[in-house]
Amino acid sequence: MAHVLIGSTVNALARTSPVQLLVVKKRVLETQGRAAVATDRSDSSKPALMVGLRWFGFRRLELFHAFDPPYRGLVDDKAAYDAQFEESAVEKCRAFVQGVAGADAVSMIEVIVRHGDPVTGLEVLTNEADTDLVIAGMHGRSGLMHALFGLRSLAHSK
Repeated sequence: MAHVLIGSTVNALARTSPVQLLVVKKRVLETQGRAAVATDRSDSSKPALMVGLRWFGFRRLELFHAFDPPYRGLVDDKAAYDAQFEESAVEKCRAFVQGVAGADAVSMIEVIVRHGDPVTGLEVLTNEADTDLVIAGMHGRSGLMHALFGLRSLAHSK
């Protein structure tokens, strides 16, 4: 019952909070672990990157971004199409890092981009890449926020 009550409180906060919200589902006991900042590169996600830098520094922080190329179903060579969008997404993420943390940060923060669902990408990242904490930074009503908190039905309601 506590999980249901706490979960509904977190969902309500995620929907209505006027300030950034950090949800930690499992306490990180090892401070030498890796952290990832999940971003949609919006202005709202800049504070998440800054928090990650303050808490973890450059050597233990990575930036994660998921992308879904438009009109993918209409293209014959989907692999080449995905590769083109992946390259573009990496460059945009590097520009985002530079804009937030400066030019030196670009070479020190690992940028990870994945095609597809951001939640699935984060699951793979945390399970296979030895990532201990994900700091999700995105526009308050983005698809990633709703997917993470199970609020897909509320997407684009603002």
